[in-house]
Amino acid sequence: MTLFPPDQAPTPSTRPLVRSRTGVLTADYQPGATFGRRRLSDHEFVWLTHGSARWEVETLGGERQVHELRPGRLSLGFPGQWDRFFWAADRPTRHRYAHFRVPTPGFDAPRGAQVRSFDELPLLGALCEHLGELTIRTGGTDLQERAALARRVDELLAVLVMVFVGEPALHPAGGDDRTADDPLTAVWDAVAAAWAQDGPSIVGVDRLAEAAGISRGHVFRLFRQRFGVGPAEALELVRLSRAATALQRSNTPLAAIAAATGFADPYHFSHRFSRVYGCPPGEYRRRGEDTDPASPLRGPGLLGVAARLG
Repeated sequence: MTLFPPDQAPTPSTRPLVRSRTGVLTADYQPGATFGRRRLSDHEFVWLTHGSARWEVETLGGERQVHELRPGRLSLGFPGQWDRFFWAADRPTRHRYAHFRVPTPGFDAPRGAQVRSFDELPLLGALCEHLGELTIRTGGTDLQERAALARRVDELLAVLVMVFVGEPALHPAGGDDRTADDPLTAVWDAVAAAWAQDGPSIVGVDRLAEAAGISRGHVFRLFRQRFGVGPAEALELVRLSRAATALQRSNTPLAAIAAATGFADPYHFSHRFSRVYGCPPGEYRRRGEDTDPASPLRGPGLLGVAARLG
């Protein structure tokens, strides 16, 4: 598989320039969900963390391919190809994905998509794991820090492209950066536990305060100081972002998406969704993948929270 002419193959000093559209995002699917048929307008990496999927691809040369996706595999789609996803019928599926463009001269999409295994190229797995960790860290509101992390994501995606297409293995610069313990860690753990048991839903402030060992007032102050909104609104934005991703990347009915993201009924879901995204869910779905489902999370710095909650 060759993306670059032999005389233009990238080296560590000439790695391809990558520009991601939205960074690395996460999508969740109920059993039996489908997505597509769609036509890709850019490149897309997809890697599953739970569940499985069947990926049907119509290549640029007109060939039809079927790939089985599961954790430990990385798929790469190309601009102009048509594809469709069929998610596992017997269990939920979760995956991370990244849309990106490669304006580097000589970058030429082959006639077909491909799936690579982490067993075959262990560095792919390490890069994907590190990209996921960086996604969790993009929750801050400091614009310089967010810009630096966005550049780091683009750099790692460039390395991921090179390794995927068979270039010599490169190790991303820097070590395993981890943030210090966050005072809200216990709050996120409590929300994650509640959502794992009951699905995404409202989690009362009393429960959050008890989990963190602080008062209700302190919980509100922490959220206001960190994100500019209270805990109920912050977690609703995360749930709405999940719903927007499902609208954009699946054929799941609106009522099912509303239920899966913790809204009492489709009417309530539509009202809350329209308030945040500026249009009803059905219209948002018709707009396709040109919109960013995580856009409401970026301003208050909730993108990392959403990634942490899975």
